[in-house]
Amino acid sequence: MNHPYLDPAFLVSWSRLTPEAIKPDITEAISRAKENIRAICDQPLDSLTYESTFGALEKASEDLHLGWGRIMHLDSVNDEPAQREAIGEMLPEVVTFSSSVPLNPRLWTVLKAAASCDWVKDLSPVRQRFIQETLADFRESGADLPDDVKPEYAEIEAQLSLKTKKFAENVLDSTNAWELIVEDEAELSGLPDSVKEAARLDALANGHGTEEDPRWRFTQKFTSLQPVMQFADSDSLRRRMWEGSCSIGKGGEYDNEALIAEILELRDRKAHLLGYGCFADYATSRRMAGSGANALKFINDLHDKVKPSFLKDMEAVRRYKEEKTGKSVEKLSPWETGYWSEKRRRELYAFDEEDLRPYYSVEKVMEGLFSIYSGLYGITVTPRPTVAFKPGESGETPEGAVEVWHPDVLFYELHDAESGEHLGSFYADWHPRDSKRAGAWMNCLSVGEPPHGGKPRVPHLGLMVGNMTKPVGDKPALLSHREVETIFHEFGHLLHQLLSDVEVKSLAG
Repeated sequence: MNHPYLDPAFLVSWSRLTPEAIKPDITEAISRAKENIRAICDQPLDSLTYESTFGALEKASEDLHLGWGRIMHLDSVNDEPAQREAIGEMLPEVVTFSSSVPLNPRLWTVLKAAASCDWVKDLSPVRQRFIQETLADFRESGADLPDDVKPEYAEIEAQLSLKTKKFAENVLDSTNAWELIVEDEAELSGLPDSVKEAARLDALANGHGTEEDPRWRFTQKFTSLQPVMQFADSDSLRRRMWEGSCSIGKGGEYDNEALIAEILELRDRKAHLLGYGCFADYATSRRMAGSGANALKFINDLHDKVKPSFLKDMEAVRRYKEEKTGKSVEKLSPWETGYWSEKRRRELYAFDEEDLRPYYSVEKVMEGLFSIYSGLYGITVTPRPTVAFKPGESGETPEGAVEVWHPDVLFYELHDAESGEHLGSFYADWHPRDSKRAGAWMNCLSVGEPPHGGKPRVPHLGLMVGNMTKPVGDKPALLSHREVETIFHEFGHLLHQLLSDVEVKSLAG
C-alpha cells in the first residue's frame, strides 16, 4: 500500500511508518474524509436514512483517525526530530479539517433533519445514543454559532492544538535535558543496590565514568527520581532532585509559563463563545459534576476533610525527625517528607517495600494478572514473539512473530476461553526512554466490531504503556508495589476496550 499510516491491516508494520510518509498519508486521509462529508451534505433531506447520515459520518474520517492515531501514538513513545517536524506541519491541517466538520452548516442541517425523522425511534438504543451524543458533540464544537463567529472559533481550536502540543514537547525536552551526575558513592547511602546499579549503568551509557572509576546518573524520570526522594540519606541529593523536578518546563528554551497563560486565555475565549461562564463550566457540562462550581466545591470539601489528618501525619513525621536527629525541627521541607515518612514506616511496621521487588518481576506480574482476569472474564491471554526494526529498515519477520515499535515492547492476543474467538490483541511497553513521555496510559489503535449482518467479529487492537523500573544488566525488571498497581489499573482500561461489544465504534470502550 502506498500510504502505510492508512494501511487497514490489523497488525501494524511499524517500520514502514516513517516521518516522510506523514504528510502524503494525512493529506490523502483528509481528502478522503472531505469527499465522504461532501456526500453526506449533497443528499436530499426527504430521503435521509441512518446509514446515509449518522452511519456515514461515523465512517467518514476513519482513515484519518487510523493514520493520525498511529502518528500520535508514535509521538508519545518514539519522539524524534524528523517525526516532530512532520507532525508540526500537518497538525494545523488536521485541526482545521476536524474543526470544519461541526462548523459545516449544511452537514448540521442534514444531521438535525435526520435526528427528527420517524425512523429514529426504531433504531437500537446504542444507535439512538450515538445520535444524541453526536448532536451534543456538534453543539459543543460550535455548530450553533453564528456564521460570522465560526472563523474565530476555528482559529482558537487551531491555536490551542499547537500550543498544547508545544507544551508537551517542552515537558519532554526539559525532562531529557536535566541530569545529575554523582561522583562520590558515599552520597548514595540509603539507596537500594538495584537503584545504584541502574544509575551507574545509565551514567556509563551516557558517557560518564568508567568501570574502574564509576559515576552515577540521575534524571527526572520517575524511576530515577522517586527512589532518591524515598531512600537517599543525603539531604543535599534529595534537595537537588526536588529542585530539578520544579524546573521541568520552567525557564530557558523549554519555558512553559507564557504558554500556560496563552492556553488559559484561549480556553476562556472558547468557553465564552459557546455561551459558558468559564472553561470549567464547558469542560464539566456533560460530566457528572455538571459545572465548574460543583467540581470546585467537591475538591474544597474533600480538602477540608483530609487536611486535619494530613497535618496530624506530618506532625508525627516532624516529631520523628526531631527525635532521630536530636535537633529542633520547625517544619519539614518538601524533599524531606518522603524520606522521613519511609524511615518512620520501616521502624513502626518492620516493613520495607523494597523487599517485595523480587516477587514482582514484570513476567510474574503479567502472568498473575492474566491468571486473575482469565478466571474473572473467561478469557485467555497468549503472548506472541516480537521483532523490532528501525523505521524504514524493515527486515524479515520470523514466522508467527509480530512487529513492534521498540525491542522492549511485548504483544499479546486475547481470546474467549470457551469459543476460542479472537476478541482483541494488545501491545505492552513498560520501560522509560528519552523518546517516551512520562506516565502510564492505555489507548486503542483500532476499534473492532461485534458480529453483524453475517460478518464475523472484528477484534480490537489496543496498547498499554508505562514508565516502570527497567531491567538492570541481565536481571529481570523488578517492580515496586505501586508499579504493579499501575499495571493492573491500565489493564482494567484495556479490558474495557478489548471486551467491548458495541455496534457503534465511537461508543465502544
